[in-house]
Formats: sequence, structure tokens, C-alpha cells
Amino acid sequence: MENLVKTEIFLISLLALFLTETVGAFVLSFLVRHPTVSQILLRSSQVSIFILIFLGIEKNTASLGLTLKQIVPGLKSGVIWSLLFGMAVFFVSALLFFIGKIPPDFLRLRFPQQAVSEIFLLLTLRGIVGPVAEEVFFRGILYGFLRRWGFFPALFLSSFLFVFAHQSGGFPQIVGAVLFAAAYETEKNLMVPITIHVLGNIALFLLSPMFVR
Repeated sequence: MENLVKTEIFLISLLALFLTETVGAFVLSFLVRHPTVSQILLRSSQVSIFILIFLGIEKNTASLGLTLKQIVPGLKSGVIWSLLFGMAVFFVSALLFFIGKIPPDFLRLRFPQQAVSEIFLLLTLRGIVGPVAEEVFFRGILYGFLRRWGFFPALFLSSFLFVFAHQSGGFPQIVGAVLFAAAYETEKNLMVPITIHVLGNIALFLLSPMFVR
């Protein structure tokens, strides 16, 4: 794989992640009273810092798999991957329905009962900013660093840490982690897993009222 992240960049990124998750989050808790807005600012800051680290050391973001030339092709490929995966989920769900099984638990989500403004903020966080930040770190940086030891070690370790980072980590996160890594490995373009992750989260968020408990 061409997108190998240098050890120096990986270690600095880990330090940046630790500082933003501790000191940065602490400072934002005082500056911004709204928790969702605070999380949006935190994740956005992390993405910006990660990109600045690559620009500062390598003068480009090629090893991150996220250059300006890759954005549009990555979006197109990501949409295709998303459609194919969505069709697979639809057919599996339909099969479970017709054989008398209930839909998979990961579709049975609780839709937020807040005001429209709060729902919009949650959609922004969970559907856009959160997935982008996660893909930049877990696939772009972590997977890109681990890939030097082979595809399967990188897939296993990055997926394990991705699932572990989610408090409610389970089957959906495992499937997602494998799918995102496979897409990145195949396309060599970070915009592909970013697009899949964003579209998947938005779809689950918007469809959740249909499967509310």
C-alpha cells in the first residue's frame, strides 16, 4: 500500500489526539456550554490539527490518502460502495423479515426527541464531523501506520481499536471497521471510507424513527 504513515507523524498525531481529548475537551467545556457544539468543535479541531501535522512534516497529505485531486473521485467511489453495501443490507434485512425474524438490532435506534435545532446539531456531529474525524485517524493515520506490517494486522488492530473507542461498540462497528478498511485498501483514497461512513451514519440517523423501540 502506498499510503504509509511515518512513525514521526503517527506519534505526533497520537500526542495531538491525547491533548485534544483531555486538555482541549476540558477547555471547551468552559468556553462552550452546549455539549454537542463542543463535540463538533473538538472533532473539527482534531481533523485540522492532523492535516496540519502532515503539511508541516511532509508538505502534503498524500500519505494520508487525502489530497485535493482525490476528493471528487473518492466521493464518487464512496457513493458506489455505499449503494452496494446498502443493497446488501436491504436484502439481508428483507430476508430476515420474510423468514419471521425481527430486523437487526443496529437498525432499532432511538431517535432523539429534542428540538429541530438539536437534531440538526446531532446530525452534524454523528453524520458528518464525527465520521470524518474517525476516518482521518483510524484509517488514514492508524491503519496507514500499521499497514507496513501487512494488511491483516493493520485491519485487525485498527478495527479492534475503532470498536473499542465506541462505548456501544458491537456488530455494526465491526462490520463498519472492516468495510472502511477494505475500501481504503482497495481505493487508496481516504475520501472513499469517509463517504461510506458519512452516508451510512446519516442513513441510520434518518431511518431510525422507523425502527424505534
